[in-house]
Amino acid sequence: MSNSDIADFAASLGADSDELRECITDATYQGFVIQNTNELSQQGINQTPTVHVNGEKLEDVTPAGILAAVSAATE
Repeated sequence: MSNSDIADFAASLGADSDELRECITDATYQGFVIQNTNELSQQGINQTPTVHVNGEKLEDVTPAGILAAVSAATE
């Protein structure tokens, strides 16, 4: 996706402003995103959503799966 495509997509969702377009064009948060992506990848987090309960990665990230894992962890 090009920067223009990203800005157009954001605009289609109602987030259209000169400030947003400038942020996208200038890659204001690119370093932050790259750093976090690298750190999370090293921890084995490579998909969205990724949910951990008590340090264990959940495979079932449906609301029912998350509720079951949290309930089990708090027993």
